[in-house]
Amino acid sequence: MTGARYTPAGVYQPDFWTVGSHDFKYHHRVGSSNTTINTAWVANLGVWVPVQLDVYCTVYEWWWVNGTLTTAHNVDFGLYNEDFTKIQTLGATAGATTASVLVNTSTWANLVVAPGNYYMAFSDSSTRNLICSADALGIYASSGCFEQSSVGTLPATATPVLYNRAFLPLFGMHMMTVVP
Repeated sequence: MTGARYTPAGVYQPDFWTVGSHDFKYHHRVGSSNTTINTAWVANLGVWVPVQLDVYCTVYEWWWVNGTLTTAHNVDFGLYNEDFTKIQTLGATAGATTASVLVNTSTWANLVVAPGNYYMAFSDSSTRNLICSADALGIYASSGCFEQSSVGTLPATATPVLYNRAFLPLFGMHMMTVVP
């Protein structure tokens, strides 16, 4: 059958979906803050957020949420194995300067990913404002988030330390299903 995809019986598998840095379904995050704040980001700080994928899928685009201000900046996104080795990154890409909007990347090369545990990563070269969640210090570290400073672009192999912030940017990846 042309155009069909395999879905196990009794399993809901959407054609398109999004995984975000604060998504309880794909990331076992503790804390319960629904608060979002407009935060001046730490220039060249890389963030790694654990994510568990249960089906074969294709990552086709990334997103983030700009805060106020219209500061020029470069962003980078990527997917990493559990040992922090890079699977694929976007590379330094000019970020939109429009204030207070959700922004999608457009230059990411589709990446087919098998079910498993990964880290999705984000870095911004600037101190521009981003929309972040606000929780107590240590919440994100206890959820398995990591950071690495001085990464304008994401490295081939990360050497992160536990996340040491009381805020976490809203970012994620758009995905679609594929036949394994």
